[in-house]
Amino acid sequence: MAWEFVWTVIYGSMFLLFGSGLITTLISQKHTANKEIDSRLFQHKGTTYQEFLEFLNRRMQGDQNIDVEEKMSEFRELLTLWGDAQTINSFEFFAALNKNPGDEIDAFLRVDMLLRNLRRELGHNDKKLSIGTIALMQIKPDEEKDKLLEKIRQRSQTKEYEQRIKEFK
Repeated sequence: MAWEFVWTVIYGSMFLLFGSGLITTLISQKHTANKEIDSRLFQHKGTTYQEFLEFLNRRMQGDQNIDVEEKMSEFRELLTLWGDAQTINSFEFFAALNKNPGDEIDAFLRVDMLLRNLRRELGHNDKKLSIGTIALMQIKPDEEKDKLLEKIRQRSQTKEYEQRIKEFK
């Protein structure tokens, strides 16, 4: 009777050891597969996001020789393939500016949100950057930039803005 208990404990321990090893291996393989996918997507995302940033820079510098609808459509198509849900939502929030421009501050906050999400997907952590900083980097520096940044910071701290951000995350 005592030997049966000992063998039961031994077999049970072997089963647990084998089971935990199998689970660890499966988790490790899944993690490796996800890393490989992320690595392949990174190249496509980087190229796509760089092209969009070049378009955005030209647009914010006042270049009128851009077919905005065509570029936005191209980027929307590429985001469908390469973007995550947060980035797609922030792009749609940004794209709504074409239909309803709103004010300058709202536009910069939308641009900033989109750029932060693009950077997040590429591995950057912008938590220590002030809201509006990334968007303001896209315009030429002048004395109005500091005033605009202060307005952006004030607007970004309102309840209305916080609610709009939650809708698109």
